[in-house]
Amino acid sequence: MRIARLLLDALGLLALASIVSAGAFFFSVSDWLQYRDHPLAADFILPLAGDTARLSKAAELFQAGLAPFVLLSNEWHQPVSVATKVAADFEAQDSRVAFLTALGVPEPRVSTYGSNLLSTAEEAEALGMFLGKRKATILLVTSPYQARRAKIIFERELPNVRCLIVWPEKDKVQKRWWKDKESAVLVVTEIVKLIHYLSGGVFRGQQDATTAML
Repeated sequence: MRIARLLLDALGLLALASIVSAGAFFFSVSDWLQYRDHPLAADFILPLAGDTARLSKAAELFQAGLAPFVLLSNEWHQPVSVATKVAADFEAQDSRVAFLTALGVPEPRVSTYGSNLLSTAEEAEALGMFLGKRKATILLVTSPYQARRAKIIFERELPNVRCLIVWPEKDKVQKRWWKDKESAVLVVTEIVKLIHYLSGGVFRGQQDATTAML
């Protein structure tokens, strides 16, 4: 009986500790998600796909002389037909380069990598193929809410690459995120995406492109 009581007490303490930990994480998750490093000199600046604010931050880092090149991933676009797909890919790429050029980044200093990249994990995998065995330091420009997930993904996929996480102030998650609709959506979405990735899930643009063409 005494052993059973001790076991029950231990389980009770464990349950209490779990509840306290979960509560602490709930209230601090915005700070945990919004990880960032102090930007230092690097080989490349890589703004992840999806937001012009990231391009603006990349141009700012370039103008500060922190890296000689800006890398752009060739992101996936929903194809309607082969001709439409080619046109959409060209226009999207050209607009991003033009945006950076307008902000003072010379076009020869902008390079692209990968093809049909749909997710952050695919961007990391493609960067690994682009760099090969080369060791490099990357200024990884993302959004505040995506920072922790980007850090985890790139460090797992590219163990030989040093990634410094940088982000603009746009779309910053509120500290009391559960009281702000936009912040709440961002936090919940990011946690789900992170769990999906850590469970082995990766959304792949090439598969979706193949399906769309059938």
